[in-house]
Amino acid sequence: MSNDQQKKFGADGEDDVRAALRALSGQQISGFFRTENLVCAGRQVQLDFLVLVPHIGLLVIEVKTWKGRIYISGQDKWKRELPNCINHFGNGALQAVRASGLVLQMLEQERCNHWPIRSLVIFPSEKTELLFVNNEHPQADVIYLHQLSGWINKNLNTHWSKSFSAQDFSKIKSVLFKVVLLLAPIGKKLLISKRQLYI
Repeated sequence: MSNDQQKKFGADGEDDVRAALRALSGQQISGFFRTENLVCAGRQVQLDFLVLVPHIGLLVIEVKTWKGRIYISGQDKWKRELPNCINHFGNGALQAVRASGLVLQMLEQERCNHWPIRSLVIFPSEKTELLFVNNEHPQADVIYLHQLSGWINKNLNTHWSKSFSAQDFSKIKSVLFKVVLLLAPIGKKLLISKRQLYI
């Protein structure tokens, strides 16, 4: 698969996740952001989705569109088996946890850290076979896209009744705009920001 094909496949997977989140908006989630190329403390990160979930908090979603048989573990690398080859990729759960850590830093810098943060890895395609290695639990939950609604219900914290207001949404949005603008060339800030933030 060429680089262009890989990018298109990845974009299609993220579009599937975005459609699912839109379907859940107003029911199980309060809203979401989709961003690229955020920078915090000198580090860049692509945040696939940041979701506002009542009774859970902020949910950082890492989307993986890998094909084949994926061995999920807590190791630094995950193994993927295809009919003609075996290769290894960075642990998607670790990537999600690191992105969550940067989100926490961003919010703390703006004194806007009022919510718990969870990490989640989503595989949009059910043609991907996920195999969990015994006794090697990943650093974050890993699910198929069709399991998202059930995952939210299962992880609701009934002792934390916080919902997200329009003011909360605006605060988080302003933090994300600020870190996106740090990377934008002069004269293109607004245009790039509009492309990188989805509500």
